[in-house]
Amino acid sequence: MWPAVSSAIASTRRGSGSTGVEERFIISIAKSDMVFLIPFRSRATASAVCSQDMRRVGAAPWLDGTALDSFPAMSEDLKSKLRNDLVAVRKARNRLGTVVLTTLLSEVRNREIEVGEELDDEGIQAVVAKAIKQRRDSAEQMLEAGRPELAEKESEEALMLQAYLPPALSEAEVHAIVREALDGGATEMGAVMGRIMPKIRGRFDGKEANRIVREELA
Repeated sequence: MWPAVSSAIASTRRGSGSTGVEERFIISIAKSDMVFLIPFRSRATASAVCSQDMRRVGAAPWLDGTALDSFPAMSEDLKSKLRNDLVAVRKARNRLGTVVLTTLLSEVRNREIEVGEELDDEGIQAVVAKAIKQRRDSAEQMLEAGRPELAEKESEEALMLQAYLPPALSEAEVHAIVREALDGGATEMGAVMGRIMPKIRGRFDGKEANRIVREELA
């Protein structure tokens, strides 16, 4: 039985116009000091999870069926969490989740070799943010090439990885961060971006941040 949790459903849309639009439902689940983002294609399934109606869902899912109790507390460092999550998805025989986390841990290790030291949580989050950007860029390329099924896979992987980053920033919050950089003496695009990127990386789109900086410099 899945323990009681506080949860909420939000929806996102991809695509534009009257066709080619897909709505994806995301559940944000808080359990003790843990928060998980779980993607669903159906509001009915998402609602069933929120209401803990396991007859309609079959199990408490995360990456296709892993129960929340299998995850460590957020007090653990991020690398340990990634390793434990990898064990969990392997036990669940979730192929996509296994590939995503195995690849991510390899990228973390490669970065550690490159810099000559073990990465802290912030360093690992930078690797995660880079991996998300790569998948989003790939998804756009696949859509342009007429391969929506491959674009969907890249987008799902990006969504899985997003759970390992802090909550996304709003545009208003980014405006405030940019103004703080300007007040600190940065007066050119490059200087401002250099100051804000460590604070927004993985939490806000870089192209949109560039636009905001231009607006604030105008």
